[in-house]
Amino acid sequence: MKFILAGGVAAAALLGVAYADDYSGYLGLSRTHFDADDLGFHGDETSVSGVGAFDLRGHFQTQVDAEYSDFDKGDATYNGTINVVRRWNGWMAGAFVGGSRTDDETATLAGLEGAAYFHRFTLAGVVAYADSDDFDGDGAVYQMQGRFFVDRNFRIDGTASFSKFNTPLGNFDATELSLDGEYKFSNSALSIFGGYTNLDTDIDNVNADVFRLGFRVNTNEDLAYRDEHGASLVRVGDFSDLF
Repeated sequence: MKFILAGGVAAAALLGVAYADDYSGYLGLSRTHFDADDLGFHGDETSVSGVGAFDLRGHFQTQVDAEYSDFDKGDATYNGTINVVRRWNGWMAGAFVGGSRTDDETATLAGLEGAAYFHRFTLAGVVAYADSDDFDGDGAVYQMQGRFFVDRNFRIDGTASFSKFNTPLGNFDATELSLDGEYKFSNSALSIFGGYTNLDTDIDNVNADVFRLGFRVNTNEDLAYRDEHGASLVRVGDFSDLF
């Protein structure tokens, strides 16, 4: 699965370069801390990611991304996603497919995404289906996200994700509530970002706190343009806490 996914991302990227009218993307490095007091569990993860979005001729756009994460209390994780969407008159709608792979588990995620763009605010939503053959389970993921731009280089995000999973051990629900922010320095490609997520699941009533901090090197002149026109689509890596 890992090699198939990596090959698909690379092929889509080459196709995008060949047929693109415009390009948007970033390279990122982040550090994430997991804290689950109920289990007496604490861990840290370092992630490297690359995202590219290409405007195809017309109103269609494709985005590809790849991410590698090294977890100090477990296996390394590989994520990749391919999106195809259409943008028009302040709206965006499309579909995506991607996967997440560790040494012990492969998970896939596919679904629909959409967004509405206002002057300083973006409302985005996702409906997806998740499946893991190794874990012998599947489920549905629903997400809503609001993005507020204090100015064109300072954004604040609020996200709510709800998931229902069916496994041989029973049916489980999970809820993620997140608050994130990103700031891009003027006359620079560099932006810094950070956030907090509370993950609550009825699997043994586990409640976890997730903190993240990182930076990105961007190709776009400001974050608002990246949101409205560029590399701002769904990434399977954004759902990695659920797997």
